[in-house]
Amino acid sequence: MTLAPVEYAVAVEHYLGTLRLAEASRRVYRIALATWAWSLVDRPPPEGRARRGAAPPIVPLALLDAPDAPHRLSAALAHRAAVADPRTIGRELSILRGAIAWWRTRGWITGDPLRGLRPPPGQASESMALTPEQVEAIFALPVPLREKVCWRLLYETAAPIERLLALNVDDLDLGRMRVRTPHESHRHGTAPRDRSRAATAAQTRRQAGTASGGRSQAGTSAPTGPQMGTASRTGARAGMAAGAGPQMDTAAGVDPQMGTAARTDPQMGTAAGTDPQTGTASRTGPQAGTAAGTGQEAGAISEIRWRPGTARLLSLLLVGRAGGPVFLTERRAPSGTAPRDRCPVTGRGRLSYRRAAELFTTATRDLDPEGHGWTLRHLRSAGPARP
Repeated sequence: MTLAPVEYAVAVEHYLGTLRLAEASRRVYRIALATWAWSLVDRPPPEGRARRGAAPPIVPLALLDAPDAPHRLSAALAHRAAVADPRTIGRELSILRGAIAWWRTRGWITGDPLRGLRPPPGQASESMALTPEQVEAIFALPVPLREKVCWRLLYETAAPIERLLALNVDDLDLGRMRVRTPHESHRHGTAPRDRSRAATAAQTRRQAGTASGGRSQAGTSAPTGPQMGTASRTGARAGMAAGAGPQMDTAAGVDPQMGTAARTDPQMGTAAGTDPQTGTASRTGPQAGTAAGTGQEAGAISEIRWRPGTARLLSLLLVGRAGGPVFLTERRAPSGTAPRDRCPVTGRGRLSYRRAAELFTTATRDLDPEGHGWTLRHLRSAGPARP
């Protein structure tokens, strides 16, 4: 047992110091734990963007051992369930459980105020279907272009919101109003590298032909034309004949062979979006790479299509942008963010699921007859399976 800190906020920092987290994840943990502090003094936490920068009240850690602590936390959970997505509620409750368990092992508190407390069993309104009039009211809201595009894309495609947030600019085929297939994404994202390899291979073949005595002797020593294509695919023998070394088979794998090379090169897989750190804000973790068109779920992503109205808005959103996430945050990404998860021009990061859900619920609160606001899943389930 060590001496317990007096303040809840200090105990939070001690706990966070024991966790091996990326800076973005550490910020999410800190915000979640700070949100619970408001409930311990019977004050509602700020909502929306104000929650991030709000200074939590100074709360004694000992309040977690108070007899009414379970009741206060239960009331806070019910309040959060009314304004946040069930997935967010479950994550925030899990974060607090982890902190309380660690504080108890240190002897800083003795009781468990969360004993028996469970997330609400999928809010009853979650299964409620939005009417066409309500959907139109959502699309008429005065919100930034980013939200307009995100909401319409979700409604028209019925794709999981996590997959849409995982998309990068080069994943989109704007002319055909769809997401590229995995094969197209690899070719689109790695074309410069493929062209470079093709040019290198061509130069190697020319040098090989010259060294072997020019075109007149090419048929014997360094096959060119159709023979060259055959020889270059025979592996080491072609490499020896052309003087290109063991790299010849790979370098010459262009034209009919290039597609295979681009798909099997491990480095190209990484460049195409399988970095495990994708999804700074949120779509953090390996889901980002899968959602963007790699892995087992890529088939579903290749079927994402949208309608002309969304296409016009999407073109406006992407003006001047050749790469990076489709949906960006308002601020620059933290240092250490994977290149795939930040805009190469502005440095802004990828919009997280948590933030996107929070924005939608806040914006639709006045439209919801119950005054809670709807979730992104409401909007997704209201749309057609395909445009």
